[in-house]
Parts: sequence; C-alpha cells; structure tokens
Amino acid sequence: MSTAANAGLPSRGRLGDQDKDVIGRARQLAGLSGPAAVRARYGTAAGARVYEISISGEAGDALRAAFDDCTMTIGPGLTTLRAQLPDQAALWSLLQRIADLGLELLALRLVAPA
Repeated sequence: MSTAANAGLPSRGRLGDQDKDVIGRARQLAGLSGPAAVRARYGTAAGARVYEISISGEAGDALRAAFDDCTMTIGPGLTTLRAQLPDQAALWSLLQRIADLGLELLALRLVAPA
C-alpha cells in the first residue's frame, strides 16, 4: 500500500538517501520564512494562531523530520500537522512546503483558542 505521502519512505529504521534529500529539500524550502525560523527570530506573538492541516497518507520518518516544527498525528491513511503560526505569511510558507513536496492537502482548519 503506497500513497504519495509515504511512497518510498520507511516507517521505521534508518533514513535512506532519498529520505535525507526530502528532509533537506523541505528545510531549504522553509528558509527564513518557515514557521520554526519565524518563531526563532521573532518569538511567538500574542496573536499567533493554531492551525491543523491534514494531508493524505501516513507520514514516514522522512516527513516527520521534514515537519519537525509541527506536532504530527498519524492515522490510517491520514497525517495531521498542528502548528502555532505567528501570521498569514508563516501559514502560506507551511502550505507551500506541503505543495512543493507533492503532498495532497485534504483539509486546513483554524483551531479555536483554548
């Protein structure tokens, strides 16, 4: 059973060269506009919002590492990323990373503040 999100990705064990390439590409795409870099540079703003983003497939080790700036929940055929983002630019950057990696976006949800 292979999906776009986990094709060629190990679910356990060491990362292969292809996996390392995916991680490197994701980090490069994130650049200074990625959520982790924005938080590191500016801190978490009081107006930050939490988003849940669902993508098709079960993320393997490579995608977990590529999105290490998000909390990830993996279910059957579905992976959900949860991220606290300071602004719309950070949200757009995260969505662009997902698109550039060829992942299928299923849902985007703004989580109500606690």
